[in-house]
Amino acid sequence: MNFVILDYDIREQRELAAEMAAARHPAFVVVPPNGGPSDATDLHFGPFTRDGLRELLDGVVARYGE
Repeated sequence: MNFVILDYDIREQRELAAEMAAARHPAFVVVPPNGGPSDATDLHFGPFTRDGLRELLDGVVARYGE
């Protein structure tokens, strides 16, 4: 699992965020293995609680983990 932080002050990174429909922040999206930005799923806006983030990550591992 990789985590990427985008800097909205950098045009290319802002464009990538927009391609994933995450044009505001904070935003969390999941890009499936072998997927691209347009394949992003699980789009969430706003801060996460520790439990909410754990639930999201556990779901991603259950769906895509091996």
